[in-house]
Amino acid sequence: MEGQNDGSVEDLLISPHQFQEFVERHQTLSDEGIRFVAETNNLMKDSYVMVNPQGQFYNNTTTGRYLYSSPILEVGVNVALAQVGWNVETFLGRGGIYSWK
Repeated sequence: MEGQNDGSVEDLLISPHQFQEFVERHQTLSDEGIRFVAETNNLMKDSYVMVNPQGQFYNNTTTGRYLYSSPILEVGVNVALAQVGWNVETFLGRGGIYSWK
């Protein structure tokens, strides 16, 4: 994430090919009853909304940076979500609604 860990994570980065190899190696987890959900960075952009300790929504946007809302308790959920650009279609498209069994 641009601006978050610049200069301190480069040695940990992997290529798309390495990511795909990791996913393929771990597909057997489903045989053990473990749901394995592999998501690329592009699939996650605009499809997750997180809450920080300050009570703000934040989102991994298509710009490659986190975008933060005003405090949720001050502006309400709908306004705060609109401020971070969360995309419900992208969320649904990546299968964001899980069965929690």
